[in-house]
Amino acid sequence: MILSRRQLKRGFGIFLYQEKEDPARFYLYKRKIPAGMTTLHATFQKGETIEVCILKIEMIMETPEGLALLMAESFKKLSPYIEKHTGLVCPHCVKVCCANKHGTPEREDFTFYRALGAEARPAFGPPDEVCSLLGKTGCELPRRQRPFRCTWYFCEPLLESMRRGGGREYRLFVAELAKLVELRNRLISMDPP
Repeated sequence: MILSRRQLKRGFGIFLYQEKEDPARFYLYKRKIPAGMTTLHATFQKGETIEVCILKIEMIMETPEGLALLMAESFKKLSPYIEKHTGLVCPHCVKVCCANKHGTPEREDFTFYRALGAEARPAFGPPDEVCSLLGKTGCELPRRQRPFRCTWYFCEPLLESMRRGGGREYRLFVAELAKLVELRNRLISMDPP
């Protein structure tokens, strides 16, 4: 089966397109790639079956760069839900959880930043003071550039707010967070200490 334009769109938030100058070559690109992020590509030959192309895509997605792009998509999906609840809980909190000591990336975070092509911006200042990256409306960094603990740590009032919201949205959040952790573990396993 030969790839047609209609058959080119496939999962992973990526797409294929046919090069105009050389119609025998197809390329794989991530949809909207934020500035500074890694771009992945693969070459597909005219006449290759969809199955072969999907196999190539799967092989690329198992590289550190591919896993990092999948993680970035996962962060993007999780962020609105987390921000909805931090917006309800955090402004009324007596003791702020976001401290400089938590805003320092760990080795595993640097593995992700490197694979994504993103810059690390660690917090600075006395460890127990409010995080230097915490602005009036929350963290100044996009979620994908924060240390991982900033995405998975939830204080009890925040968890309670999420549970109270419950339902389908909460179940989707839990499933997406589990997917993110699994992707991160796969990425970390590729980076020996």
